[in-house]
Amino acid sequence: MTVHCLATGADGTVDTDTDSLYVVPSLQPGNYRVQATAAGFSPYTLEKVTLDVARQVTVNIHLAVASAGATV
Repeated sequence: MTVHCLATGADGTVDTDTDSLYVVPSLQPGNYRVQATAAGFSPYTLEKVTLDVARQVTVNIHLAVASAGATV
């Protein structure tokens, strides 16, 4: 998963744990774009997540199975 700061352009990347949970530590207040990818799934993007001072934000990501495509 990538977290992109809209103000500075800085990117941070984190992986999920064995329970598919993730934590992105030490983010400054501001607006962020969250992108998640996984093999066999369509990419997920949340264009704007706002972080405020002393506040925790939860973003639940639901990846959709990618279309398999047909071969003839």
